[in-house]
Amino acid sequence: MNKKFLSKLLATTFLICGINFLPVNFCAENFKIISVAHAEVKNFTASATATFSFGEDDEKIVAAVKNVAKMRAEQAAKEKFSAYVKTANKNLSDEDISALTNNFSEFVDVEYEKFFVSENAFETDDTGKENFMYEATVTIKVDADKISEYLELGKQDKANIIQQNKSLQKSIADISKNFDDLSEGAENFSAEELDFELSEIDKKISAQEKLIEGNKFYFQKDF
Repeated sequence: MNKKFLSKLLATTFLICGINFLPVNFCAENFKIISVAHAEVKNFTASATATFSFGEDDEKIVAAVKNVAKMRAEQAAKEKFSAYVKTANKNLSDEDISALTNNFSEFVDVEYEKFFVSENAFETDDTGKENFMYEATVTIKVDADKISEYLELGKQDKANIIQQNKSLQKSIADISKNFDDLSEGAENFSAEELDFELSEIDKKISAQEKLIEGNKFYFQKDF
């Protein structure tokens, strides 16, 4: 097949799908033809932290710190995907890109690393309890070829997904702030009160994860 014709054919195919993944210096002779049945999947990795003023040996506190760090890292990874989408689709609004980010991404893996806030691991704050943090590094994967499916949605379906996504983003921001507020004032809570507040944060994180899955289900119902 003529190389020039192949180049034009492939470029046209990508443009019809609503996104151009071909590099500027694309050349047919160095392009490997892959079956259209295999979607282009990209990985995005990012890290984030969560800190608590004490309780490094308390399972519930540690679990909450790790969950918040994971949530923040996953959002950071999704921001990388958003930047990728914006570069490839300059005509999409920020609301569309945010909605796409949460409807296409899938969690792959998380790794944790523990740190103490102070340089000296044995240094304590005024309460005599150690400050510690967990850094979570999250990898998500994205089926980039499905972006065209979002572009083909009707106006109302897009509006519904965008609104659901706004609720999700508010929930994530609220959880993050609630956790930071709790960490800063934890010494003012009794053990029972602290246990309750941490349980509430875990419930909210679980709820927003279910919301994400629900949004994805809504998006995929027509396909």
